[in-house]
Amino acid sequence: MMQTFKVPRSLVLAVLLMERSVALAADPTTADCLNANERSIALRNEHQLRAARAELLVCASSSCPEDVRNECARRVAEVNAAMPTIVFEARDLQNNDLSAVAVIMDGQPLVPRLEGTALSIDPGEHQFVFSAHNVAPVQKNLIIREGEKGRREKVILGAELTAPNQVASAQTLQTPARVEQADTSEDSSQKTQRIVGIAVGGAGVVSLGIALFEQITALDRDSQSQDAAASDEPGAQEDAEILHDQDKQAQTYAIIFGSVGAVALGTGLYLLLSSLGDDEPSNPPAVRLHVVPSIERAAAGVTYVRTF
Repeated sequence: MMQTFKVPRSLVLAVLLMERSVALAADPTTADCLNANERSIALRNEHQLRAARAELLVCASSSCPEDVRNECARRVAEVNAAMPTIVFEARDLQNNDLSAVAVIMDGQPLVPRLEGTALSIDPGEHQFVFSAHNVAPVQKNLIIREGEKGRREKVILGAELTAPNQVASAQTLQTPARVEQADTSEDSSQKTQRIVGIAVGGAGVVSLGIALFEQITALDRDSQSQDAAASDEPGAQEDAEILHDQDKQAQTYAIIFGSVGAVALGTGLYLLLSSLGDDEPSNPPAVRLHVVPSIERAAAGVTYVRTF
């Protein structure tokens, strides 16, 4: 069975305009520099050093005012000095080094594989999960201290995953009451996932709408800037510079809202589509989501095909 969902043409246009914005994005404006400086201070106070450093690198750009640029560059060095680093040593049961080990920190991917290098970590308590092929993942809760450099942590992987026949035996021994409870829990989980998918997708549509508005604003400011630059009227050049700055700022907002909107819309659609399925207690069939671009005579769109 196949279900086809088409994204409205306006969303496709918003994505195309967002791609144009990425190509036209320029150096940070004065407003961008000031905002990045303020965000870096708040993030530093919250001990989110990695995010603070990213903001400081923005306001340390050459296009920022000299005083702001120098201050941000100085604080980049301070954040780097306070940033803790850690080196994970992954080994198997025979004490052999392992490199093909993915690391997840606090539920978010940290690195796809270990390379023996020091990793920058925000200070505080973190949960790390280490996973490799054909072995059970290992979890470690660590407290990372500010200014701690080159901390070394050894991780031993090698416990085998549960054999398939053992899993089947455990499922066979399940009592009817437990099976019914599992089915009820699964149905509730699907409803929750469906609600979350609708909410996230709706937020994505709103964000893409804002991005489209900002892009249209940027195009209008760009046109006005060119007209003002070509004019011989007094003050026209000053107006052209102001309009040019407004154009770049609108492009930046279009990129931010467009990127967030595209990710949120895709995530919402995936959650919504993957939550749809039969209510039968038997094992549900595999669900595959295919994205197929389609161009018709009167409209263009993206087709999401859900295969059961």
